[in-house]
Amino acid sequence: MRFQNQNLMTTFLVPAYNEERRIEKCISEITREFPDSGCVVVFDGNDRTPEIVRKYRQVKLIMFDKRVGKGRAIIEGLKAIGDDETVAIIDADMPVDAQDIRRAERALGDADLLVAERIFTGEPGLRLFLHHSYMAISKLFFPGLRRLPDWQGGFKLIRVSSYRKVSSEIIMNDFGFDTNLVYSFLKHRMKVVTYPVKWRHQESESKVSGNIIKVILMLLLSLMKMRVFYSPLRGFIYSKSFLVIQDKILKLLR
Repeated sequence: MRFQNQNLMTTFLVPAYNEERRIEKCISEITREFPDSGCVVVFDGNDRTPEIVRKYRQVKLIMFDKRVGKGRAIIEGLKAIGDDETVAIIDADMPVDAQDIRRAERALGDADLLVAERIFTGEPGLRLFLHHSYMAISKLFFPGLRRLPDWQGGFKLIRVSSYRKVSSEIIMNDFGFDTNLVYSFLKHRMKVVTYPVKWRHQESESKVSGNIIKVILMLLLSLMKMRVFYSPLRGFIYSKSFLVIQDKILKLLR
């Protein structure tokens, strides 16, 4: 598919960690509703997801033999997509319907990045509490984020050429990736827009709800790491002692 006003090709990028129960519905909807679009699935789990994805010959599959994290999966997927393309990053549970995706494509306009402003329906109370708490804490750490109501949802449109300009600052490989990505775009004065979409939440098989405490810890630690990165102490996060500690923490929280 091509944008009517930018003439840029769109590719769907789907991070998939053990998504055998949800990936077929996702890929089926993408290939049916957007037959001219490319699709890349990045897998870093240990279930039957690759077997299902391979049934769709037009879908490119990237595989890792160990857990790398959702953020790293997206980073690696972006490396395989051309600079002249625009990417729709979307979770494997396909939380946004095709109509909203098309509207978001038009709403992107001349912006570098579009993030979903989620309209929640049926979201568990604990998830909503986590969402609003994380938004508030993130804005305390990074005041530049205050103008955005939401950026953590699993649907974004991103111009690959713009991403390449900030890719060296994307250091978060897990759930902190979204904040890292959006803040880096804002910091470099790129145009970031939000677009409201109806959010199709699926509680079953949710990677967040099933590990809520670990996710909270991961997000808080991610904010701390980012704050250090954007400070004179940046070199510390590349020290051997920090990397050893980080590796141990990730093994516990992933």
